[in-house]
Amino acid sequence: MAKTTLTLLTLALLLLLLSTPAHSTSPPAIYVFGDSAVDAGNNNFLDIEIKSNFAPYGIDYPGGVATGRFTNGLTFADFISQWFGLMLIPPIMDGHSTQGANTKGFNYASAAAGLLPKTCEVTKNPMSMGKQVELFTKTVNEYLPSLPMYKDKAALSSDLSKSFFLVHMGSNDYMLNYFDPNFSTAKEHNPEQFADLLVTELGKSLEELSNLGARKFIVFGIGLLGCTPVVIDKMKVETKCAESVNEAVKIFNTKLEAKLVQLCSTLKGSTFTMGNPYNLGREVMDNPGFKETRKPCCGSGDGKGPCSRNQVPCQDRTAYKFWDFTHPTQATHELLAKKCFDGTGVCTPLNLIELMQKI
Repeated sequence: MAKTTLTLLTLALLLLLLSTPAHSTSPPAIYVFGDSAVDAGNNNFLDIEIKSNFAPYGIDYPGGVATGRFTNGLTFADFISQWFGLMLIPPIMDGHSTQGANTKGFNYASAAAGLLPKTCEVTKNPMSMGKQVELFTKTVNEYLPSLPMYKDKAALSSDLSKSFFLVHMGSNDYMLNYFDPNFSTAKEHNPEQFADLLVTELGKSLEELSNLGARKFIVFGIGLLGCTPVVIDKMKVETKCAESVNEAVKIFNTKLEAKLVQLCSTLKGSTFTMGNPYNLGREVMDNPGFKETRKPCCGSGDGKGPCSRNQVPCQDRTAYKFWDFTHPTQATHELLAKKCFDGTGVCTPLNLIELMQKI
């Protein structure tokens, strides 16, 4: 039975690889930082209630495994790494990920993480953006130099400079902090001030990564939070989306774009491309390629919460934009990844193929 399961998993992975637009050249590694959008299973190893290591999460992942990803299958970070011919980037908190000689990258992202310490206090999540950078510092200073291929510091520096650093962070600072009526954050900061606060914090982390050797960055802005099922439910909006939430997020994205332009000039040798799921989300809402863009494929209370354990999800998951109350389906992840990988308008000023070719 175990052998049959292994064979099916191998076949599923093979079919998945054959169906992707693989590229002949790839970055040496991809390092992923962020929240539940790109968490590859780190929360499985944390003392935190927010987890997704149970069915129906992972129902479309190779082998139907609930890995701890907050979707029905792969995330956009997974698609990107596969299309570059790399493995699925393992979660840093899984002790097995550092037992061998892994030179292809690590995933530091954690669901419910934020840029601000206060945001992480809400969910008792220790993996803020600052903590994730701390873990990467340990990877650079301790783990990677212990590998035979990186005994030469120049070799490590060279590979780090060519590797991709993917960041998706900030959504929870709005969802679990700014727009939570239980906190006074919105009374203390107007949308402009709060966006400045977040962008400043993110900028500090990006500078720290640069000081550790990072040179090629893909930094994602925030998507249409006002169109997520949970926000629509909480704010009782009659229209497609809660536009007041979207407008606040749009301010953040604008300021982030300006910050990345600034960092390009101050961090010599660094290249930043910005991923903008906001614009793609608007395109999907206005001209849907999905049959359902408001209701989730699964989730408790008609969009109020995550999928219940062993809940039966919708049958055609490719027709849904949202998997649960706030997270996208694998189909949505793949659309974002494809647009960013070799398309136009989502990752600018360079898509990832162009970033790969950047010297």
